[in-house]
Amino acid sequence: MKKYLCLLIWISFQTLVLASCSNGTTESGMNTSDDPYLYKHNAFKLNGKTLRWPSTTINMTSEHASWRSAANRWSMVNFRHGVPGGIHAVRDTISPNICGRAFLTWENSTGHIISCKIVINRMHEPAVCGNVRDTITHEVGHCIGFFGHENDGSLMSESVTSSREISNRAQNMLDSLYSMPPKSSISKATSVTD
Repeated sequence: MKKYLCLLIWISFQTLVLASCSNGTTESGMNTSDDPYLYKHNAFKLNGKTLRWPSTTINMTSEHASWRSAANRWSMVNFRHGVPGGIHAVRDTISPNICGRAFLTWENSTGHIISCKIVINRMHEPAVCGNVRDTITHEVGHCIGFFGHENDGSLMSESVTSSREISNRAQNMLDSLYSMPPKSSISKATSVTD
């Protein structure tokens, strides 16, 4: 079974490293939340601080105009299609057992995602990978801040035999993420299941 694989790369400008709920305000004015799902699928990457694009409008280029509708399935952000400097989606030859990958960069000091490259396998086969539209939507989900995978059979699950639908949980988490500023504090959960 082929799986989506997402390689997340994060940077601070000094070092390159590979690798609902209610919001409140602290006395310092910093937004906080105790949303365990947001922590598990986003804030864990930056020690409890959120990572997101600085704006809800994100530039995106892609090899195929048909991929625009796949990106537009994420309703909490808007895409400026055909404008470079944000998400870039291409077809390329990658490992035969990989349908798509997202390569993400961000700045630690601001919590801003600064770029994301999506690579869709040139050998993407519908019988094995499902349709390209769903693979694009899945990888764009990673590019806008959903890290890791669900295990509930939804579109953000690792297996490509999953549903073609974005789960309410993933949608709500990203809605919450984009309703607060980048680098907002999120409490670590004691346990979360997908």
